[in-house]
This record gives sequence, structure tokens and C-alpha cells, in this order.
Amino acid sequence: MFDANDQIVARWNAFPGGGMYPTRLWQPGEIFADEYQIPIALNARAGVGRIEASLFRRVPLANLTARDPQGNVVTPTIARFKIAGATNAPIENPRAPINFADQLALVGYTAPNQVARGDTLRVKLTWRALAAITQDDTVFIHLLDVNGKTVAQKDDQPQGGAYPTSFWDAGEIVADEYALMIPRDVLPGDYTIEIGLYRSRDGVRLSIRNDGDAARLGTVRVN
Repeated sequence: MFDANDQIVARWNAFPGGGMYPTRLWQPGEIFADEYQIPIALNARAGVGRIEASLFRRVPLANLTARDPQGNVVTPTIARFKIAGATNAPIENPRAPINFADQLALVGYTAPNQVARGDTLRVKLTWRALAAITQDDTVFIHLLDVNGKTVAQKDDQPQGGAYPTSFWDAGEIVADEYALMIPRDVLPGDYTIEIGLYRSRDGVRLSIRNDGDAARLGTVRVN
């Protein structure tokens, strides 16, 4: 089992069935359910971890290769899980909440006042989950010129995909940071930062109550 830093935080080696039903007795096509209780390390990072299940041969010692139905070698990740902990972030630069589909509210926003062409614009967003969310949402950030044209863009799930919204608890506060590369050929001037969310599975945007599906947060001067 791996934590949010992809560090091993639990490991368990055992014969199936507590040693009562070794694989040499299994029959082709047989389905066998087995249960394990695995303690998690106290220093595991809070967030979303993953579970790998695999088999190895003891003599000679070797891992068995996992393959998908097409025969491709795969990492045998079978599930993701949430490691509870101090996941509520402080709200930096609080602002009036922007409500996205009664699921998420943007409650904090931080960005520099200026950035140079060719540099990285870092935008920090702070979210509050208004309800338990059953879907994974993707955040988009656009940098718009005076004509509303997008000159830089970043789309990603929260925390670089490490903490999908489907794992957030109602009331939880999550800090999230994005980096936009500013093209070297844009004209100097003031640009608008626009943000929003869409469902990762189909690209449908989450609406803002009575205000479309994207929010303009402020401006940044590109030098």
C-alpha cells in the first residue's frame, strides 16, 4: 500500500486463505475471495493512496508479471483509498465564496500582480467542499487578453491529480496550486485570470450560481 507521496506505508505477505488454500490447489477458472487486514504506518501522508496486489513465487524467488486482458504488462493497482489526517488547509487571502453547482466553493485566491513573459504564473486556489462529491472534477485556469482570447491555460485535477474531488469530505478545505507558462511572444499589458471546473469524465462544466460557468478573479500585468 502506498500513501499520497507514493511511499510504501503497509505491506503484507501471506498464503491465500491464511495458508489453508495455496494456489497449487486452485482450478482453472476458479474465483477465490480472500481477506486481509493491513495496518497503516503512523507516518503515512494524509491524502489519496493506492493498493497494489501481486503474487510472487518463493522458490525460486520471483514476482509474477501482471498483465491486462490484452496481454500488456501493467502495474497491479487495484484500488485507491483515502488516508485521513489534517487535510484542512488555512484559507490564504479569503474572498467571497464562488459556488460551483452546490458542490465546491472557491474561498481563497492568491496570485502575483505581475509576471514576465516566458516566466511561470503561479495561482493558488483554496476550495471548500459543500457536499460529499461522487465525481472527479478538473480545474481550468485561463489567462485572457483584452479581447477575451486565451493566451495561457492549465487544466488539471486538484493537487496535480494527487487528490481527486471524489475523495473530499463535506466541509473540507483544500489548497490547490497551478503553474501557467506565459508565452514569450505575448504583448505586455494587463491580462485577466479566469477559472472554473468541469467533470473529468465528460468535460461538462460546473455552473456558477446565477453567473455562468467561469469566474474572472483578477488581473495580472505581463511585462
